[in-house]
Amino acid sequence: MKITIRLDQSVARFYRAMGKGYQARMNRVLATYAQMEIGQVQREHEVFADLLHNHGMDRITEMEEGFQRDREERAATRE
Repeated sequence: MKITIRLDQSVARFYRAMGKGYQARMNRVLATYAQMEIGQVQREHEVFADLLHNHGMDRITEMEEGFQRDREERAATRE
C-alpha cells in the first residue's frame, strides 16, 4: 500500500542519509513498534485472564487501572 505521511525534517534526513532502501527501513521500524504494542496488549490480556481465574474481579479492576496509567504515561512520552 502506498501512502503519504508527514515527518519531521530531521527524521526524513536521518533515514534518507542511510541511502537506498531507507523507506523499507522506516517501514521495518514502524512494523516493529506495532508488533511491540500488539504484544503489550496480548500480555495484558493474559495477565487479566490469569487474575480472573486466580483472584477474581476486584484484583483485575486494580490491575486494569495500573495498565491504563502505564498506557497514558507511554502515550504522553511519545507526544
